[in-house]
Amino acid sequence: MSQHQGILLKVCRVYGSSRDDAEDLFQEMVLQLWRSYPSFRHDAKVTTWLYRLALNTAITSLRSNSRRPQWQPLKLQHLNFSGPETRAA
Repeated sequence: MSQHQGILLKVCRVYGSSRDDAEDLFQEMVLQLWRSYPSFRHDAKVTTWLYRLALNTAITSLRSNSRRPQWQPLKLQHLNFSGPETRAA
């Protein structure tokens, strides 16, 4: 893993929109590698398999993030709301 970590980091930099996103993506890639390694058939070089897995993980993450509503900070005007008005009877 440490020998080929540069491949993962490169994909993370390309597909991560921020440093935090890239770090999260890296963790997800490592998890996917750990899960997928028992099924690795050695038909291709380890680096090719590693790159494809990293790329597929990044694309899947990008797709799932695009389905989520975009986060927007609350503005002061959103905090000013009027409650139910009470009328004197």
